[in-house]
Amino acid sequence: MKIKKDQFIKLKMKNERIKITLILISIILLATVLRIINLANWPLSFNQDEALNGYEAYSILKTGKDHRGNPWPIFFEGFSDKVDNRLPLYIYFTVPFVAIFGLNKFAVRLPAVIFGVLTVLMAYYLAKELFKKEEIGLLAAFFLAISPWHIFLSRINLETITTPFFLILTIYFFLKGREGKKFFIILTGISLALLFYTYHTAKLLVPLLGTTLLFFSRKEIKKNKSYFFLACLLFLIISFPLLFIQISRWNQIQGRFNQISIFNYSYWPILFIHNLLTYFTPKFFLTHYPFFVILFFIIGIIFLIKLKYKKEMIIILVFLIISLIPAAILIGNPHSHHSMSIIPFIEIIAAFGCWKTLEIKRGGYIKNINMFLVLLFLFCFVINLNFLIKNRYPYNFINGFYQYIPSELITYLEKNKDKYKEIIFTNKANQPYIFFLFFTNYPPEKIENLNIKRTYLPNNLQVVTSFDKYKFCNLADCYSPKENNLYVAKNDELGNLKAKKIFYNVDGSILKIITND
Repeated sequence: MKIKKDQFIKLKMKNERIKITLILISIILLATVLRIINLANWPLSFNQDEALNGYEAYSILKTGKDHRGNPWPIFFEGFSDKVDNRLPLYIYFTVPFVAIFGLNKFAVRLPAVIFGVLTVLMAYYLAKELFKKEEIGLLAAFFLAISPWHIFLSRINLETITTPFFLILTIYFFLKGREGKKFFIILTGISLALLFYTYHTAKLLVPLLGTTLLFFSRKEIKKNKSYFFLACLLFLIISFPLLFIQISRWNQIQGRFNQISIFNYSYWPILFIHNLLTYFTPKFFLTHYPFFVILFFIIGIIFLIKLKYKKEMIIILVFLIISLIPAAILIGNPHSHHSMSIIPFIEIIAAFGCWKTLEIKRGGYIKNINMFLVLLFLFCFVINLNFLIKNRYPYNFINGFYQYIPSELITYLEKNKDKYKEIIFTNKANQPYIFFLFFTNYPPEKIENLNIKRTYLPNNLQVVTSFDKYKFCNLADCYSPKENNLYVAKNDELGNLKAKKIFYNVDGSILKIITND
């Protein structure tokens, strides 16, 4: 009888494990579908930063240099050699996808999908590790899988998507290492170093996170000195190239930060507190989350404070605040890119709050908990879908930052440019030259032949004033009725002239073709 009972228990545990695995796989598939479906066209806007990151990967693939001619850079100079220094991890990760699929919107956005889906998976493992409950892990993964904010940033070619993944990966490795699994201590050091290479906010996030991890593990350090030493050594080796360039070219690398830092103001302490609080206002939550996530997040915070979850409360709230500090020292808050690291923590706390609402005061759980969870998942998914529809995703995620040059316009200009002396483009568009390079798959090794000319703006960003047959200027000053030129104007330019052809942008604006023939 005892053998049969043991076999029954083992079989039951095995079936439970299979069921959890199938649910997790379903959540990951859902996260993948929501992020990859019609990836090239949603969001419709393909901004100048996406085009730049994609072309940098293409240039590295073809020449081993960025599009400005710098070999294997740690910091990509992008649109300025003074203030635009992009961290490299996402761009280098994009290279193999460009090699496989070519230089196109799908290829350069696919890495964002992968990092987004992997972050969903890590949310499951981190939540399960924190609360020792599979169900909380599954709920955390599910909430992140359907998060509108995370879905959007998982569908655009920007390096910010890499930060939350390496952040929660580092914390997960750290928690496993504290349990006595010593190899994870080494993995913590490696993951923390890679976090440095993700996004500019990580340059402050890494020291804050590293110091916090050392503080939390001060007892374990004495027991595992050799492992901690090796972890620190690997961290220094991996991060050394970035730290060396950061220090040796400090003024250049910190150029953009110096422009948008709160330390430019004498009342910066007040600004810092104000910026932190903006991420906990009703307006911020209602803009970024469906109501059920907000409700469960509040319930989760209450239970963390009132019940016996002191360790979990300290860990998750400390990391939540740490992830916001880099965003809070910059002006322009709340900012959906600078603060992206908080997303997994919000969802994990909401998952904990959701699970606690399922408890019955007498100590039991809802009898058919599996059926209840399925219904809850469906309910949340429908509400979340309604949230996306009401916010007109992906159309409503377009603002002035996401200026876009339609690929059809580039094709038209390339096809007809030999008919005209010059192609004169409005300088009111944001870095239009990069769209020419991207959509024409212009060979990076031939860029020098284009004779690209740049000039600095007052904020030290650079704009291209001309290359090849293209010229970028104020059309009110550049238009000449006597020259055989083709002009590309925005809605409010050259209004007295008839447009030969009109191209519609995704935000409702137009770019019109004007010629003298």
